[in-house]
Parts: sequence; C-alpha cells; structure tokens
Amino acid sequence: MDIRISDYINNVLSKIAILEDADVGYENIEIFDFRTHHESGKIFTHQNGDNYGIALLNAVTKESANKISREIKKNTNLSISVLENFVEKHFLKCYVSGNTESYHNWKSGDIGIAYLTFDDEKEVIIPNFSNETAKERMNTN
Repeated sequence: MDIRISDYINNVLSKIAILEDADVGYENIEIFDFRTHHESGKIFTHQNGDNYGIALLNAVTKESANKISREIKKNTNLSISVLENFVEKHFLKCYVSGNTESYHNWKSGDIGIAYLTFDDEKEVIIPNFSNETAKERMNTN
C-alpha cells in the first residue's frame, strides 16, 4: 500500500465519525467544510431563489464507511487523490437555509452534535447538526 494512502487512513479516516443509529446524538463532530459558494464563486441558490449553504460534516454513515473500506481493499491501483475524492462524496452534508442565523454564523471547524433522522415518506436519511461552537460564539457577542 502506498505510504500516502496509509498516512491518509491513519490521519484522516481514523478521525471520521461513523453514525449508525437514528435519533442518537454523536458529540464532537466537526464541520469539515462550510460552503456557501460554488468553486466558480457563484452563490448557492435554490430553485425557489433562496440562498443556502452546505455543511460537510466530518462524519459518514455506517454504509458509507463500509463502501470506503471496500474501495481501499479492492482497488489495488488506488491513488491518494482518488481516495480523497471518494471519501468526500460520502461525508454527511447538512443543508443550511440562507434566511437563518446558522447560514451567517456557521464556519468550517465548528464542533457540534450530529444525528440522523429517517424520512420514511421520501425514504432518505437526513443528517442534522446542532452547532455548539456557533451557539457559544453568539452567546459571547
């Protein structure tokens, strides 16, 4: 195994939280990246015209963790860039409406509590995040 992939596993993958159960809070989850703009610089805009942000959590579902593990085991020609892109696609993402305080207060590196809910009607898993760092920041201002 390439030393860079081994280092990535030890230094990055080992620190990713694996969320498994619905309605169970997982503490000390970090916002890996909070984005409000496309790479081109254009602001994220919903079809209804509202702005929004995406919080990429340093967490994945158990199913995603299994897929990542399988990819590492089966792909003998795996490069570090391919692995990083594959993992990023599996990070849990929280939609943050542009007309909320969260949109203006959340930042990359914030820590909070993540939990999953299941929408039976749409048959999807919805990640949720309670940003403890942003709450502290707002209380000190």
